[in-house]
Amino acid sequence: MKKSTLIIVTVLCLGLGSGTACQNQQPTPAGPSVTAAATEAPLAAQPEPPGPGAPPMSGEGQSGPALDASKPAPDFALKSISGESLHLADLLKKGPVLLVFYKVECPTSAVALPKYETFQKAYQGKGGFSVVGIVQNTTPEIAAYVKQNNLTFPHAEDVGYSVSRAYGIRNTPTLVLLDNDGKAVNTVAGWNRAQSNAVSKAVAGMTGAPYQDISTESDGLPGFRPG
Repeated sequence: MKKSTLIIVTVLCLGLGSGTACQNQQPTPAGPSVTAAATEAPLAAQPEPPGPGAPPMSGEGQSGPALDASKPAPDFALKSISGESLHLADLLKKGPVLLVFYKVECPTSAVALPKYETFQKAYQGKGGFSVVGIVQNTTPEIAAYVKQNNLTFPHAEDVGYSVSRAYGIRNTPTLVLLDNDGKAVNTVAGWNRAQSNAVSKAVAGMTGAPYQDISTESDGLPGFRPG
C-alpha cells in the first residue's frame, strides 16, 4: 500500500497592531521549484480572496494562500539552522510533513508556535510524519527564538523569502496542508483554533495516529487572532 504523505505549511509574521507586521509583500511568480537563494524583500499584503482552485478553509478566519489545489505545491531546498538539509521532495518520500512558516517578531506567532509544537509531539515519526519551520528571519534570530520557546522541530531561514513567495503567503501565521501528491488540501491563515484542530484531524487520518487537539477553550487562548 502506498504510504500516505502530507505536508502542512505554516507561516507566522510580524505584529497585529501595525496592519502590515504580520503580512508579506506581493509574491513574485514562481516556477515549480525554488531554492534558498536570496531574491527580494518581504511581501506586501494581498487582500483579495483566494482564486479558483485554492485550498478550502473552515470556520472564521483570513484567506490563506491561493495555491492551485490541482497541482503539486512548489518544491524547495533549504538548510536548517543546525546545517541539516531540508528538501521538500525528500521529506515527501518519507511521509507527511508540516511546514511552519513564521516570523519571530509577530505577536500571533507567540500565540501559535507553542501550540504548533503539539504537531511535533503528537505525530513526529508516526507514518513518517515530520515538522519543519520555515522562518523569515536570520539564523541567529531563529536559533534564539527556538531556544526561548522550547521548539523541537527543525527550522530554516527563508533567505530572500524565496519559499514564502513561491507559496504566495499573504498573512502570518499560515498553515498549508499538502496531501500525498504534494497538493494543497487546506490552509489556515492567522491563529485559528478550529482550523488548526481540523488540520490535526487530517494528520491523524493520514498517519493512523490518535488525534490530538492543538487547542481547546480551556487553554485560555482566543479562538481566532489575525495574522
